[in-house]
Parts: sequence; C-alpha cells; structure tokens
Amino acid sequence: PVGPEPLKKLDRVELPPDNRSLHYVARELRSALLGENPNQAGLLQIHQRVDVPRATVSKKSIDSLVRSFHVILTELEARGVEFRKFRGKYGHPAFHCGQYQVSLAIEELIETVKREPTEQEKRRPSWEWQLSPRQPSGRFQFSLGSGDYYNRSRDSRLTQKQDVSLEEITARVIEEIWDTFVGREKARLESEEKWRKEQAEEKIREERERKAQHQETLKSVASHREENLIRAA
Repeated sequence: PVGPEPLKKLDRVELPPDNRSLHYVARELRSALLGENPNQAGLLQIHQRVDVPRATVSKKSIDSLVRSFHVILTELEARGVEFRKFRGKYGHPAFHCGQYQVSLAIEELIETVKREPTEQEKRRPSWEWQLSPRQPSGRFQFSLGSGDYYNRSRDSRLTQKQDVSLEEITARVIEEIWDTFVGREKARLESEEKWRKEQAEEKIREERERKAQHQETLKSVASHREENLIRAA
C-alpha cells in the first residue's frame, strides 16, 4: 500500500492582515501584552503565565508577534500538535504531540543604532553625546525548549536576521518544532528496535550456551560411565 505523502516543508507563510481571526491563544497573548506596563527599555513582558508563551516585545511590534504566533499555532494544529497550558501553578505552556512537548518563548531583538550628533548636541561636550542608542528592532528571536531538564542540548533558538522576513522565520519555527517531534519519535523507535535486536541476540547466545553446556554434560556422563565399566571389568 502507498503511504501518505511526506509533508512539504514550508519556506514562508502568509500572516493574517489583521487581528480579527486570530487563534484564541494568540488573541489572549495580545490582550495580556496590552495589559502590561513597559519596562525601562520600553518593552512589554509576559513571563509567568501558564496559558500563553513567554514574550518580550515593544508595543508597536505586538501585532507582528501575535500574528506570527497565530500561524505557528494553526499550522501545527493541522499536523496534530496541540498547544496546552501548564496544569500547575508555576510553569509554561507548550506544544504537545504524543508524549513529547516543546515550549516557545518569543523576544523582540534590541539593536544599537548609530547616528550623527545633532547641532544642539554639538554645543555640549562630546562625552555627553548618546550616538548609539539601543532600541527595539522589529525582529524576533524564537526560543524552543524540549521540556527535558536533563538534556538542554535539545533546546534551540531561531533568530530573525535583517535579511529574513517575519513570514520566513515563522515558517522555520514551525518546521523546527515539527522536526523536533518527528526526530524524538524516530529516536524512540530506533531505540526500541535496537533493544529488541539485543534481546533476540541475547536469547540466541543463551540458547547456544545452554546447548553447549548440555553437550558437555552428556560427554561428562558418558566419560563417567565408561570409567565405571572399566573398573567393573
């Protein structure tokens, strides 16, 4: 029988033009961010919610972030992946597929912008000039956590570079999360197959040893019998 065709990897996605049809979790994230007060860097932060992912973003980039998250949610749901809130008091929600999970955090990148001094600044000492201010870039970093506290090497980060669009980095995040699930299931199946082969080989080895021991026992019995016959004669 012919199996299902493999999923075609996404190179880019289409983001919704507005917020009217956002996934309910993306809509909740947007509402939560709008309810936060900006920190000293002018960023809004969500860190301790059990129902929406961790996020750090400027107010002007909220819509870009939640629309990207919306597409991540809907694309993965179409592949059988579910985003679930953390059931305890302290923890983070995650994408779940089978027995595996992947958490997500989204952070707007801060960049340093160099500029020339204004005429007003030139009237002051040069050490008072602030010509390299740090400001939100409108680009994002997506951090993926495997949920494996004993193997952080499975965690990864995808950073949107200047020449990469939000549509492209969003597609990469989707494929990275999906590949994580597929890879971990493949590793599990390979591990189980290796264990079965080792068990079968061990059974064969034990059977050979049992037969060899049986042959040795027969030889020993025959030898003793022969010695007894000689003595009796």
